[in-house]
Amino acid sequence: MFARRKAAFEFDQTQKARLGAYSLVTILCASVAVHVVNTAGVGTFDPRWAALGGGVGGIGALYAASSWFGGRGLLGTVRAIVGIIVTAIIASVVAGAVILPIYGAFYAPIVLSTALATQPFLLAGCLVVMGLVHSLMIPRAFQDELFAALPVADFEEPQAAQRETSELSSLTRANLYRRN
Repeated sequence: MFARRKAAFEFDQTQKARLGAYSLVTILCASVAVHVVNTAGVGTFDPRWAALGGGVGGIGALYAASSWFGGRGLLGTVRAIVGIIVTAIIASVVAGAVILPIYGAFYAPIVLSTALATQPFLLAGCLVVMGLVHSLMIPRAFQDELFAALPVADFEEPQAAQRETSELSSLTRANLYRRN
């Protein structure tokens, strides 16, 4: 009984990476929402409510824009930049609607863009975190290709292992026993 419950919470590396990406975006959006509400002077709001709105907005925004992240090469970088913009707009609309129901959804993207334009450290922090999110959303196969070019220590294969695999076809050896 406990083994089945334990198995429900065992994640592979891709799921762990996505969980980390969602956690980063949730923390980022919650902290940015609290910061923007406190510095914008838009009234007296409970910071816990702003953090809740920012966190929910961040989760929803990353879910909606997750297909933009995780590409490789120049096209993947361009898609990630578009994904960052889409995530910021969706997160600010959702957070603004939670914090101030009608007007917040309209004014939150404007207030966020103003805060990012006037506070370069906030913008730099957001870009660094979203860059981490992009790298976490890269599929595992692409990460293996990225790290395949790194030098690996050479080792001598034992004679017994060479004899065991010598009877296999070259295609089978290439697919099952990858050696550099």
